[in-house]
Amino acid sequence: MFNCVPMKSLKPTITQESFLRAYNHNHKEMASQIYETFAGISESFNVYLASEAGIYMNDSTIHAPKIGLCAPNIDTYNTVLNAARKGCPSGSGIG
Repeated sequence: MFNCVPMKSLKPTITQESFLRAYNHNHKEMASQIYETFAGISESFNVYLASEAGIYMNDSTIHAPKIGLCAPNIDTYNTVLNAARKGCPSGSGIG
């Protein structure tokens, strides 16, 4: 699990520095640029949406085994994020 924003954060945006700090803490790495996080994130998520300010989804559907959303404000309306039964059965995947 990767928390890109502290759970009790009231900050209206995510900076590159705060994103990298959270990523490095959770992955025990020393990434100094956003592009250095792509491999680690793609190992953890099939679909990963990130925004400095907010993610706004209206009449959207995402079906994937592992879905990640990273933003200080996430607003969905009439949206389906479906990760149920999309991947390998428990205990039989590569990880």
